[in-house]
Amino acid sequence: MDSRIQIYVDASCDEVHQCAGVGIVFAGSDGARYMDVSRPIGYCRIEQAEAKAIMAAMIVARDLHIAEYTLHCDSQSTVARIGDTTDVVDSEFGYLCLAIRREVARAGATIHWFSREHNADADELAWAAANGWSHFGSPWRERIQQHERSPHTG
Repeated sequence: MDSRIQIYVDASCDEVHQCAGVGIVFAGSDGARYMDVSRPIGYCRIEQAEAKAIMAAMIVARDLHIAEYTLHCDSQSTVARIGDTTDVVDSEFGYLCLAIRREVARAGATIHWFSREHNADADELAWAAANGWSHFGSPWRERIQQHERSPHTG
């Protein structure tokens, strides 16, 4: 069994309000949830939003000094593009994938694709963020919760 921290990420795009959000769940190998993150990221295409969700999770992991972790993403195309070392960097998405590849190597992380049905919690957080709600919380220390409404939901 993998004893590393498990990080689940997802992104959501709200076409009507032109907003995207990321959802991130940090859990132990036993499934215990340590922390949730939900943040709007402005509007972008879904592939960029998925890559930004992965990068955001890696930044939080680095800031928390998490040495090794396994990151799970339900976007097959994004995970494949990150793993493609022959990829030509020709767009913002390509640059994000290159930066993620470098951070994976630095952090000793691994990224895996897994089915959307197993990513409901991160999906829900991403949807909430795309619709104007933010959240950052961790049950192992004083809970920091902040719910902000964006102008389009208020």
